[in-house]
Amino acid sequence: MKKGFTLIELLVVIAIIGVLAVVAIPKLLSAIDKAKQGVVKADIAAINSALNMYSLNHPAGQYPTASKAVVSTALASLIPKYLGSAPKNPWQTAETEAGNAYMYESNGTIYTIYAKVKRIEGTGYQDLKYWSEQSQFTPELSELE
Repeated sequence: MKKGFTLIELLVVIAIIGVLAVVAIPKLLSAIDKAKQGVVKADIAAINSALNMYSLNHPAGQYPTASKAVVSTALASLIPKYLGSAPKNPWQTAETEAGNAYMYESNGTIYTIYAKVKRIEGTGYQDLKYWSEQSQFTPELSELE
């Protein structure tokens, strides 16, 4: 009697592995995007903290003024004293360098931080804004799913 697997047994195992892969891969990809959303939230919290420290050390609690500009340029005065380095949006690649970069806008009294965040369900990106005046994100990250 020969030992080994028959062709049918091997095909059944391959089919089962294929079905598991079809089910698992989309879940894995959405988990990666959710993790990237967490990175965006942490980056914006770090920028917010650096801006608050900056305002404590400047007259009348002023923030750096800028009309909508890339964070690394607009907040260059915060690096490295208040912010170790300019954070990079996890969805910012060489092809989307300007389009997905974190953006900053301020009149000196209030500020807004903008980020592009990939939707978990569906396609495309959603604009995410953080307003210092309200200390909240719009839309909420949970609404992006």
